Amino acid sequence: SSYISSSYISSSYISSSYISSSASDRPACLCERFDLVFVLDQSDSIDDEEFALLQEFVVEVVKAFTVSRDLVHIGSVRFGFDAEVDFDLNKFDAQDDVVDAIMDLEQDHGWTDIRAGLDAAWKIDGTRA
Repeated sequence: SSYISSSYISSSYISSSYISSSASDRPACLCERFDLVFVLDQSDSIDDEEFALLQEFVVEVVKAFTVSRDLVHIGSVRFGFDAEVDFDLNKFDAQDDVVDAIMDLEQDHGWTDIRAGLDAAWKIDGTRA
């Protein structure tokens, strides 16, 4: 299965109790094989602090899954004036690598073209080897 998650979330939602609870407080995710693509707003609609909260939220979601070659694949797209694929579904085979890549993302700002972000997400390479 493939899922696209639009992470266009208000800062009040991002700072909810889900973020403040530790990963060990939440139940482990029993996962089947699936692909998850985050579509991250990097436009001027959110400020730098909100972008950092967005990154923290995505990291907490990633930590709930077993990222591996055989189970969960994760991709990321950022959008502003246009969209850019940060990494496709086949780039990482380990949770720590995805977390590092998410935390290394920088906000480029610009207009808010979520359609470009969603279009790019649908085109991400998800072919399993």
